[in-house]
Amino acid sequence: MRWHERLAMVIHALAMASLWLPWVDHKAAALVLTGWDLPEFARFMPEARSGGLVIHAQAFWGPSLAFAFCVLTGGSTSRLGLKPALARLAVAAAVLAVPFPPIDQALAYAACLAASAALLTTTSLCVRARHAAILVAPALGALASTFPPWQFRRLLPALQQLYNAPITIGFGAWLCAGCALTSLALAIRSLFQEVQAAFRGASEARSRRPANPHS
Repeated sequence: MRWHERLAMVIHALAMASLWLPWVDHKAAALVLTGWDLPEFARFMPEARSGGLVIHAQAFWGPSLAFAFCVLTGGSTSRLGLKPALARLAVAAAVLAVPFPPIDQALAYAACLAASAALLTTTSLCVRARHAAILVAPALGALASTFPPWQFRRLLPALQQLYNAPITIGFGAWLCAGCALTSLALAIRSLFQEVQAAFRGASEARSRRPANPHS
């Protein structure tokens, strides 16, 4: 596994961990909200109960799904075999248990686990599977880490009205936003390197091509 694959996995892990940190900070501990508290808390807000504010709890699943994808695809070409595959699948199953608790959402959990197993099998058999970890994983991480801050930004006006005070944005929200920007920068860098490698390969292929004797 290359250094940028490890970096992408660390970024995804930090984005997922940010949801357990405070997103709404307050002097009173009872009024501190983590990323995972926000969707459930917002459901009981007057704006949400009246239908004026639509809450997308699924937006907070993004970092966990991106981390599971990164675990499944990371190093898939260099670590083939049953034991590494089962280890990655076990980690992905544990990660997916956060947004899809097996007891409460057994069907969704089973579907995601089956999709994870299919993804692991596909990427392990794919000749160019390394590109999934090099390029797709950072891009997916950037997209997934953007969803929670986007949903949080939509909730801020209603939260300020409910708290009757300006909201102090907690470290968790800043960390998630920072992970999104870092993942985006890593994805752009990976894309630039892949394009460079493609042009370099095409140039070497043309140079190795035998000259046409009739020209």
